[in-house]
Amino acid sequence: GEGEGAEGEGEGAEGEGEGEGAEGEGEGAEGEGEGAEGEGEGSPPRCGACPDDGRTYIDVQGRVNILHHGSGGPAAEVHLAAAEHWDSFSEASPEVIQSTSAIQAEGYGFELCCLDVTERPEGIAVILDDRPPDGPAGTHFPTSTLVATRNPQAQWVDVAGALPRSLTTTLVSELSALVEVDLTESNFVMGVVVNDQGQPVSGVTVVDTNGMNNGRFVYPSSDFTTLGESTALHGLWLVPHSPGLGDYIVQSRTSTQQPASGLPGRCVFVVLQLE
Repeated sequence: GEGEGAEGEGEGAEGEGEGEGAEGEGEGAEGEGEGAEGEGEGSPPRCGACPDDGRTYIDVQGRVNILHHGSGGPAAEVHLAAAEHWDSFSEASPEVIQSTSAIQAEGYGFELCCLDVTERPEGIAVILDDRPPDGPAGTHFPTSTLVATRNPQAQWVDVAGALPRSLTTTLVSELSALVEVDLTESNFVMGVVVNDQGQPVSGVTVVDTNGMNNGRFVYPSSDFTTLGESTALHGLWLVPHSPGLGDYIVQSRTSTQQPASGLPGRCVFVVLQLE
């Protein structure tokens, strides 16, 4: 791989313990990837040397953060497929660059070694699903999260703390009932606001600088039973049906806009880190 870290990555899982001050006090909502579902003693082995063939490779290592709520729980194993970020939210069947799996017994740790990012300027996303992938059926709902981008110097570097999200179908069903939209068939975008320590931030709102999705944001309460005017303790926000491409930010508190649009049968998950 080439170097370490990547901008905007490596943040902690939302809902894992207590946040700091007004930006994350209190326990995370049930089912936010904590405990046995998101942690563990195991960790993936280190990647070896990549080919010296003139192409650009990076290593992406991390763990899956599973968001669930209510009855049932996550599966013992999840499937990860790396794809170009833009394709992950615009193509029903994006080209898979590399795939692997993560298992509960190892804390859902994973590694994507020598990931070929040559001529992939839009970044790399990971799409999570059941193993084998089964679309909206099964335990996990297909969820795409950006995990790697070029740094401010336009260089690709390794990612040591990627944290892609995976929504369970149980949570998607609860959210569908809450917003009165069948999210399994809609173009929905979901995200979380975190601070520089990766802890969820409450009391903030998200905007789309493109303007297309403004007025469509909803903020589930910590127990997913009501909607509020801003993020709850888990920091989550949702656009139940996105009509098109949005550039998401927290006004005056994030400098990096993250583009995303919805795709039926897949959740596009956006992590917004405050500065």
